[in-house]
Amino acid sequence: MKSGYPPAVIRKEDRLAYYDSLDEACVRGNFDGITELVASAVQRSLEIYLSVLGLGNASRPGGASV
Repeated sequence: MKSGYPPAVIRKEDRLAYYDSLDEACVRGNFDGITELVASAVQRSLEIYLSVLGLGNASRPGGASV
């Protein structure tokens, strides 16, 4: 957040998927899984953050996503 990036909170229930996708990236060079997992974590965290600020989907015209 210090450099302007949103946080990516990996939930406890996603731990195994995180380790598996990280292993896949390191061993086989396939970054698809880890990219998708981190992108989902960032999106989820950003939605929570914006909601706390009152800028979430409910306050946007038409409920448009960020």
